[in-house]
Amino acid sequence: MHSILSNCSGSKQDLRSVNLRPAILNCHSIPAPVAGIESFPWYPSELLDSTFVTNLHQWGLNVVRLGIMWAGVEPQRQQYNVTYLNIMKQIVELLESNNIYVVLDMHQDVLSSRFGTYDGIPLWLYDRFPPPNHAYPFPLSSTPSDNNWALGYVTEACSHGFQCLYDNVDGAVDSMSDFWRLIATTFGHYPNVLGYELINEPWIGNYFVKPTLLFPGISGSKNLLPFYDKLAKAIRTVDIKTLIFYEPITYSERLSGQIFGSGFSHVPGGIDYQNRSVLSYHYYCTTLAINLVPGNENIPIFDRVLCNNIEGPAVFRSVKNEIRRLGGSGFLTEFGGCDGSSACDNQLEVGATIQISLELSPRFFRYGYGTPLYHAINGGRHLLFGSYSRFGINVGVFVIYLGVMIIFTVLTYYLLDQKAST
Repeated sequence: MHSILSNCSGSKQDLRSVNLRPAILNCHSIPAPVAGIESFPWYPSELLDSTFVTNLHQWGLNVVRLGIMWAGVEPQRQQYNVTYLNIMKQIVELLESNNIYVVLDMHQDVLSSRFGTYDGIPLWLYDRFPPPNHAYPFPLSSTPSDNNWALGYVTEACSHGFQCLYDNVDGAVDSMSDFWRLIATTFGHYPNVLGYELINEPWIGNYFVKPTLLFPGISGSKNLLPFYDKLAKAIRTVDIKTLIFYEPITYSERLSGQIFGSGFSHVPGGIDYQNRSVLSYHYYCTTLAINLVPGNENIPIFDRVLCNNIEGPAVFRSVKNEIRRLGGSGFLTEFGGCDGSSACDNQLEVGATIQISLELSPRFFRYGYGTPLYHAINGGRHLLFGSYSRFGINVGVFVIYLGVMIIFTVLTYYLLDQKAST
């Protein structure tokens, strides 16, 4: 993964990153093996291998997004796993010796092992929540398969669990605040710890009780932001310098605004922390997630256009607008997770080329922004989705090109006529 940590002042830091969490080693620049599981012992053993870490450095990778698992840190309420923390310190120190930054990521997917994945929050906490009105996997007719694990998010049980977390049921937010305070105390003094990612891919909450939460701006403002403010406040009691990474509702990243965007009115902790806040976002092209491409095939041209020219630019522009509005910086922390096949290479191209071209390419490659095709696609997206705010520029480019073509055509006919008359 090649990301740019940037802010609205224009300053940027080039960060080539790799996701290393205790289940799957998501190396987005190189083929990568599986790195343990998201259960005991809760860490990727590869990162204790000095040769492996040295190779990461030599390959040009300078950031690791490292899962710091709450269930591993606190296996029982207020009982902390010092052995696990010490091992994680060894990993951070080995990365530091190789000039590699670390983002400590409280990772979760579908919240709990009760929903077929793993314990994003500790099982002792989830089991204290009151039961949902309908048992898992309602409203699905059957338990999602491993390939469709993300469908677990739409179940009432998972949505209810997230709502209990946000509502501090049985002191859930208080416990998570204690977890983050301990992490900040333990790792805040390491110079290579770039930031703390509060939670991976948070869900909207219980939309069965409050259907308006399906609008990500509403769930972001009502559930996520107060939740983030409490966690940030706990971290800032012991660490006022390290960056805090925070994610919006995942599907809000394609649009902006108070209803369809993040819904955030400020960065976690308030405007005083704008310069220490990073909007973490992911990009997986929707059409590729719905219609999987076999590993030995290339992505069809139609899908490439949807991903590269419509959805991808929409994500990056939406995030840019959010950063301008909220302050702070942005970091692409996930994209294109795949297995090293031809389709994998295509997916990485889909995710990487958009971001890299927007932020890294020489001026020569930016000339494409002046072509009619580019403005046709973006102007069309504005007309269809209302997600693009420079429609006047799109029309203006077409007018200029039309004028140039008229002048060129008239001049050509004039020269041909002059040549014929002689």
